[in-house]
Amino acid sequence: MRPKFGSLEWGERSNGVLTQAERLHFLSNMAFLAVREAVDIVRTTLGVLSPVNLELSDLAPPDTRIVKDAKEYARATHTQDLLSHAYRTYYFGAMLAAYQKLSYDRETHFAAALDMHEQKPTSGDPFRHAVALALSLGARIDANIAFGDDPGPVSNLPAYPWRRKPYRLAETSESTGWLRVRPSHPLIGARLSSDSLEWRAQLDPLLVPGLADHRIDGQVLLPGAAFAEMALAVARDWAGTETATINDLEIAQPMVFLPNASREILCRASPVTGTIEIMSRARLSDAPWVGHAKAKVIFKPAPAAAIPAIPRPRAKRVPGADLYAAARRSGLERFGNKRNAKQSAASRIAGWRRE
Repeated sequence: MRPKFGSLEWGERSNGVLTQAERLHFLSNMAFLAVREAVDIVRTTLGVLSPVNLELSDLAPPDTRIVKDAKEYARATHTQDLLSHAYRTYYFGAMLAAYQKLSYDRETHFAAALDMHEQKPTSGDPFRHAVALALSLGARIDANIAFGDDPGPVSNLPAYPWRRKPYRLAETSESTGWLRVRPSHPLIGARLSSDSLEWRAQLDPLLVPGLADHRIDGQVLLPGAAFAEMALAVARDWAGTETATINDLEIAQPMVFLPNASREILCRASPVTGTIEIMSRARLSDAPWVGHAKAKVIFKPAPAAAIPAIPRPRAKRVPGADLYAAARRSGLERFGNKRNAKQSAASRIAGWRRE
C-alpha cells in the first residue's frame, strides 16, 4: 500500500516523484485554492470581506524565561531549515488567532511550535507531547483540561498497611553521586559526592524572593550577609560539624541579578589553603566564572568571647518616612516593597542615630 501523499514516509519511498493520480490530485488542490483566492479578491472589492492589518511586532513571542529556554533548546537540536519552519508555524498560528480574535497563551504556543517539529518523530499523540513539554517548562496549564477532572480518593486499594521500607542501591567508589539524595542548601545547593569539594546551585530572585528586596539603584544584588551564610554553610558541610566557622571574609565583586536571568553558583573549597571561593556565571552560558568572595575556614574555633556592654549613645528617634527618604536619596532600596517601619526590626535598629 502506497503511503499517504505528502507524508514523510511517502517522501522517503517516492523520492518526491509523483504518480499520474497524485499529479491530478495536486493540480485539483491548486485549482481549488486559485478559485478560492479569486473569490476572496471579489469579496474584498465588494466590501464583504474586510482585511485585517497585523504587525509582526505585535505577534512576537514574549520575552520570558520559557521562551528563552525554548529558543536555546531549538537552536541546539534543530537544523536551520527546521528552525525556520517552526517559527513559521508559530507566526501562522498567531496570525490566525489575531484574525479570529482568540485569546491564547503565547508562551505555550511558542514552546509547542518549536518542539512539535523535532527531527525525530515522537510516538503517541503529538498534542499530549506538546502539553507535557509546555508543562515541564513552567507554562500555565488548566489542570482540568489537560488531565481531566479529579477522580477523588481511590476506594479499591488493599486493606493491609503499606510496608514503608526504602529500596536503594548503595553507592560504590565508581558512582557519580547523581542519584543520591543529599542535603541541599538554598544558596549553595549540594555537592555530587562526599569527597567532592564543589557545591553547585542556581540562584534567582524568583526562586528566592527575599533577594529581590536588596536593591541598589534599581539593581538586585546578593546581600553581604548571604555571602557569609554561603561560606559558613560550605565550611560546615565540608567539615561535617556545626562548630566550623569562617574568618577573613573578603567580598571582591558584587553578584548582580539581571532581569529574567538566573545565575549558576559554584562554591569551591581548597584543602591546601583552607579557603572557600564563591563564584558565579550566567545560567546556560559558557562564560568564565566570576569570583565574588573568599573566606578562611576555622575547623576548631576558639570559645566565644564575652560581648562587652556598649553604652547607649545619645540618640533621637527617626520616623520611618524620613528613614525611607534618606535611603532613596542614597540609592538604597533595601526595603523596596515598602514594609512598615514599625513592623521591621531592621528599621527599628537603624532608626537610631547620633545627633
